[in-house]
Amino acid sequence: MTSNGNLLTIDEATLASICPQTSVYGLITLLLKWIVLLLKHIEELSVEKKELSARLAEAEAVTEKLKGRLRQLLKEKFDKRSEKLEYINLNKDTKPNEAQGEKEEENTLNPVEMESNQPDQPVRSKERRRTPHGRIIPENIPVVDQIIEIPEGECNCSICGKEYRQTTMHEDSNEIEVQIKVIRKRIRRVKYAKNCKCEASPEIITAEKPANIIYKSLYATSLWVLLLVFKYCYQIPLFRQTSKMWNQNGVAFKNSTIIGGFKKLHAVLIPLYNAMLEKSKTEEHWHADETSWKVFTDKQGKKTFNWWMWVFASKKVIVYVLDRTRSAAVPKKHLGDRVSGILNVDRYAAYKVLATMLLLALCWYHVRRDFLKAAISFPQLTAWSKYWIDKIAELESINDMRVESFMQDKPDFKAYQALLESTVDSFFDTCQEQLDDPSSTGAQIKILKSLLKNREGLTVFVDNPLVPMHNNLAERSLRPLALGRNNFYGSRAPWSGELAAMCMTIYMTAQLYNIDPQAYIEYYFNVCAKNESMPPDNLEPLLIWNLTDEIIYEHNLRSNNKKNAS
Repeated sequence: MTSNGNLLTIDEATLASICPQTSVYGLITLLLKWIVLLLKHIEELSVEKKELSARLAEAEAVTEKLKGRLRQLLKEKFDKRSEKLEYINLNKDTKPNEAQGEKEEENTLNPVEMESNQPDQPVRSKERRRTPHGRIIPENIPVVDQIIEIPEGECNCSICGKEYRQTTMHEDSNEIEVQIKVIRKRIRRVKYAKNCKCEASPEIITAEKPANIIYKSLYATSLWVLLLVFKYCYQIPLFRQTSKMWNQNGVAFKNSTIIGGFKKLHAVLIPLYNAMLEKSKTEEHWHADETSWKVFTDKQGKKTFNWWMWVFASKKVIVYVLDRTRSAAVPKKHLGDRVSGILNVDRYAAYKVLATMLLLALCWYHVRRDFLKAAISFPQLTAWSKYWIDKIAELESINDMRVESFMQDKPDFKAYQALLESTVDSFFDTCQEQLDDPSSTGAQIKILKSLLKNREGLTVFVDNPLVPMHNNLAERSLRPLALGRNNFYGSRAPWSGELAAMCMTIYMTAQLYNIDPQAYIEYYFNVCAKNESMPPDNLEPLLIWNLTDEIIYEHNLRSNNKKNAS
């Protein structure tokens, strides 16, 4: 008798020696022992198989997750960053199943059509109007005539050689040309001698020198404004300006001089920036977001150079706040102890602290992005993702028509409101049904759980027609900063980062009122220059939202009403 693992085996010689000496009862007992051992071994193998199967399933899940992450990274690295479906190559004709297809068609009818039972009428949808653009030249561009004549000797008849005579006719065409001209403005202040014999009067008086925002600066206020706008509004690095742009036009700037001037301008802009911060705090609805901004300075308790630029965009003002942290303390400090208002945000955890103070409206485009990532990472979920993306598009289309009806005070607003509410309820009911489906994968369960968890924040727009479904206003406000971060990485000092926040605040807020940011900053600096380079005590008349039509016209501040080409 031999042992092979846990299973006993018997050869012919052993069986021959046992059988003559063993009774039938003994043989049966021996066989029963072998059967018991065999069953025990089978049970152990079954347990081992289950363990190996579980480990294999876990390994396959991890492998699939890593493959999905790899597909996502390859998409982010090499493909277009656009989230349009045509760039992601989702199969538009694929349907997950018939039941979902039926649910997808339930609420596609116009509510007015549903009430009137007229299925032949076309369904209203959001259509983009295409306007043809001709070769239109703005009227405010000055015209400089260039007379072109035929050179002498080429204005003769090709047969007899007799010269053509000049007529009064001409053929006109237009070209737009930009000329960058740097000038040295020589300021000559006229002196006047007195004609009287009054002893107390000075013998000679001199015309006053034009005020400059930086006292005794070689550079005019307009040039300081241009350098400031190029750097912090148009995100052109200072080195590129001084060594390339201006140097090609015969001007040699020293970076140290410009940086020193910027530091003085930072102090002048602080009161205006603080007034804009206070205006933001009085609003009732904001869009908030944040992005990283490097500040290359050593700070105690700060191991990296990562700071954060926050944006709080509202209807009347868009402000930026630079802070060392990304914690909830930043929005709490900016908004103060408010107990009312609506804040459009993404699902970042820091904003959830404000849920006890404000009503948080979450962004649906971030939800849509979850399904896009699922389709990219897991191709087998493409049809499922496409189904939910279409459902979100349906919600957005209905909401757009509802908002349009609300803004124009149309009688069909209530019908659109009812349709939107029923569509939202159906959306989350389907979400719960798929979550309860045992065939759902881990990636699907994660997205569906997130949807149900954030339902309260995602449905704020249903009861508030003026609250958008997305946080695009804040995200688009951060794009210039992302461009600056790519061009010059960040700031060398905290004051420079604060100056970037101030300039972007002025730049974006001015655009809300159709005010030229460059002209407005120059106007503000000129007012401060006449006050010994200090902001006046009363800033109210200078604030963008308080500018009168007379001031706008006098100083040419309207962005679409420029008299000269910039």
